[in-house]
Amino acid sequence: MKKRILMVILIMLCLTGCKNKTYTVTLLDDGKEIDKVIINKGDNISKINNPKKDGYLFVTWLLDGKDYDKNAKVNNDIILTASWTKVPSGPNTHTVTFNFGSYMKSQTVDDGETVEKPREDPILLKHTFLGWYDGEELYDFSRKVIKDIILVAKFKKNRVIVNYDLNGGSGTTIQVEIDKGTIPDRPKDPSKFGYKFIGWILGGQPYNFDFPINDDTTIKANYQALEYVKVTYDSDGGNLIKSEMVIVGSALSSLPTPVKEGYNFKYWELSGNKFDINTKIDENITLLAIYEEIIDEIDE
Repeated sequence: MKKRILMVILIMLCLTGCKNKTYTVTLLDDGKEIDKVIINKGDNISKINNPKKDGYLFVTWLLDGKDYDKNAKVNNDIILTASWTKVPSGPNTHTVTFNFGSYMKSQTVDDGETVEKPREDPILLKHTFLGWYDGEELYDFSRKVIKDIILVAKFKKNRVIVNYDLNGGSGTTIQVEIDKGTIPDRPKDPSKFGYKFIGWILGGQPYNFDFPINDDTTIKANYQALEYVKVTYDSDGGNLIKSEMVIVGSALSSLPTPVKEGYNFKYWELSGNKFDINTKIDENITLLAIYEEIIDEIDE
């Protein structure tokens, strides 16, 4: 019995010793806790992100008032305090940035002075330059600068792009550029399997190419799902012929010829009448094969 108890104790001690030992690193700033990090025994804090504070630059972590080596192995719970240095204030100047897409140019202006307007206006193909804007307001270059400013070049389009969305159909994908305020040409109607093209729509409404376009626009193809009916072929003892689906209101393009031993096929019958291939089909129908028997002549 004693040996068994001793064995259990040894196993428990082994399991306990095999677990990874962890320690808690508490991070403080101005005496306030900002984070707690769990570190495995022997690891370091090199992967901990440095904190940020407006107007200050992070210097290092302090342990008991002394610089802490972030690569030192952690072997017990520790409390680290952030050390900062204040960002030095520069001369009282402001930056005015001129933003024209990928083009950026800046001027440094003393507080209370005006910024110099660029000598040349920016150019954007097929657009008219409207001016430099501070937000939604055209900037007045006689205004005194008292803060950093970003001035954005604004333009008015002289040309617009019209995209024709085929909406899953087949046809030529079209994109045209037209003069602003004009009516685009109507493209060739697209096609879509299982659907009937019924027109173009713009903003969810039918567009009949009757009013001008003033902005980049997408005109979308609109379709109506087709209805189908089933044509079944009863070969009346002949070979099996698969049924087919046709669009409501359309006619068959061709008729199959069944084969029945001892008979010649004559025609297909519908409701007791010979079926005309040009008949428009509006409902499910079954065609019956009509034959004539082959009679062998007997030599006397």
